[in-house]
Amino acid sequence: MPHTKDLITYFKQTPPKSVLDILEKLFPELSLKETEALYWFACGVHTTDVSTLMNANSNTVKTYINRCKVKLNTESATDLRLIFHSRFHSFTLASAFNYQFPALS
Repeated sequence: MPHTKDLITYFKQTPPKSVLDILEKLFPELSLKETEALYWFACGVHTTDVSTLMNANSNTVKTYINRCKVKLNTESATDLRLIFHSRFHSFTLASAFNYQFPALS
């Protein structure tokens, strides 16, 4: 996973068009469809509603979520949501407060 500092620099130079642009960089191990399904899932949207939003079959969305669990090395839905929110909010907080990262030795 890229460092938060590098992502902040990248997005300052190339502003994201949508939250999915950011999530695609925060979750490079996932496909774009898996990332989108994870986003809605982590926001608490029910699988059937996610399928409507993504214009996909409900079983396909469940498959995306299950692949996310495997790729992010977690078993539960709660852990999956925690991973999503920890990465996303760490990035957004660091960006919002223009965090100055210490030099790596």
